Amino acid sequence: MCVCFNFCLIYNFQLEVICYDDVYPDNIATVTVSISVIRNPNPPKFVDENYDKTIDEKYPLGGSVLTVRATDDDKVSVSVMIQF
Repeated sequence: MCVCFNFCLIYNFQLEVICYDDVYPDNIATVTVSISVIRNPNPPKFVDENYDKTIDEKYPLGGSVLTVRATDDDKVSVSVMIQF
């Protein structure tokens, strides 16, 4: 729900994450991540256009794999960590 005062903007972004095994390339897993930004007149802009990361199959569980950064013109500092 979005209560409108002077404006009501909703921006939707989708990110598809694809994981595969180098040894068994037919072993593929895909997930779509949806991001909605509500009541923000300045949409986020990702710092990099594309993100690509390869990890070893023995990478420790729970370890950080990739940092994705975005900015906007609000000049308000917000830091959010998403894990999946």
